[in-house]
Amino acid sequence: MTEANQKELLKTEQDNLFVSVAVSVPLRRIFEYKLARSHLIEVQPGMRVEIPFSGRSKIGIIVKVSHSSEYPANKIKSISQVLDETPLINLRLLKLVNWMQKYYHAPPGEVWQTVLPTALMKGEPCQLKRVSFWQITEQGLTAIEQNKIASNAVKQIQALRLLKENSSGIAHDSLSRYGLSLTTLKTLAG
Repeated sequence: MTEANQKELLKTEQDNLFVSVAVSVPLRRIFEYKLARSHLIEVQPGMRVEIPFSGRSKIGIIVKVSHSSEYPANKIKSISQVLDETPLINLRLLKLVNWMQKYYHAPPGEVWQTVLPTALMKGEPCQLKRVSFWQITEQGLTAIEQNKIASNAVKQIQALRLLKENSSGIAHDSLSRYGLSLTTLKTLAG
């Protein structure tokens, strides 16, 4: 290798971070990719990345970030896209996944496939879903204890009793499982 080639290789290494990525494939190894150091987001273990893999695009999990590589930088493919701004998982879960890989002799990417929800491993955004709950109020408790609800309002009485029994609330999505109708609850809330 000429001196000019060595200088170019060193410059390429200095301009990049090297990221070890777990990819969901039946191979017991981690794959190395590069990312420009000028990238806006600081990459950390536990973040998802989109990478080129066998002529396709795949989602992988960063397991290690380093400033150098044992491979020539010009032979390492670049990360297509960093999908998360912060790691999806904490250090304790990272340690658990490493233990699972060693204990079960499992491919790293497949362990991650098991640990994370399928939607995240398909590259979908990591967002918490808002869940609404119905809870009984002090006014509702008073109405049921003092029998202030008309005796022919059977569904309203039943709804208040169910809400009283479930003091932490009933999820809006599971109203039908309890035999409650939204109309009855809206009437009570009104």
